[in-house]
Amino acid sequence: MEYDTKKYIVTGELANVRKFPDSSSGAIITTLRKGDIVEADSSGAYTNTRGGASTVYLPIVVDGVRRWAAAGNFAEYEETPLRLAALHLEDVYASCIGCRHVSGSYSWAAAMANKKVNCAVPASRVATLAGILPDGKRISHKAAVSTNILTTKATVAKSMNGYDDLDLTKCTVTYVGAKHYAALPDKYKKAGAIFVQDSNIAVCGGDGSIYACHNWSKQMKNGKYDQVRLTSGYCFNSPILVVILPNDRKG
Repeated sequence: MEYDTKKYIVTGELANVRKFPDSSSGAIITTLRKGDIVEADSSGAYTNTRGGASTVYLPIVVDGVRRWAAAGNFAEYEETPLRLAALHLEDVYASCIGCRHVSGSYSWAAAMANKKVNCAVPASRVATLAGILPDGKRISHKAAVSTNILTTKATVAKSMNGYDDLDLTKCTVTYVGAKHYAALPDKYKKAGAIFVQDSNIAVCGGDGSIYACHNWSKQMKNGKYDQVRLTSGYCFNSPILVVILPNDRKG
């Protein structure tokens, strides 16, 4: 029988996928971890009752074969803007390895064709893939005027370019008052959050790292990037003016 599959996210720390739903000793095929995305079929769920306790098993697609795991370990997956930003973050920045830094405006396609980027290119691409910035539009840094901590459009607009192109129904743009990374509230340190500084725009890795394509010699070798993932340096030691936080849920 064919089943329509949906994407689910693993909510338990571990979710053991077994070969048989009706055997507690069924061989474990694989172990999924919290945050993994899988395909499953709720309509084909199987309830196993033993000793007065019932366990609902969800059929999980593993290597093209339907296997079984306890349904309580999963929730239906929503591809929210924040998750999309986090999903594409590493691939976008990895594409910049081997590129040279250059000032000016380039589309993603042109930047990749010419192997020339500036910090705004990958950050804008992540925002586009998250669905908060139209394709071909750009967000970038602009020196802040004063240290006003008001979260108004006027204040934000003084600190970044491209504010008006962002879809504010899918993200929140906050002037955080020139805070260093260590001083940011945890809600702004999620993977996919975009940081705007006086002379840089970067994306948070969510694990104590930041991805950026600034023109730092230590990021480059022979004039080309050989790293884009940072754990120290300008991103951490210079004030962050604006945080663009894609929504973590639909609607």
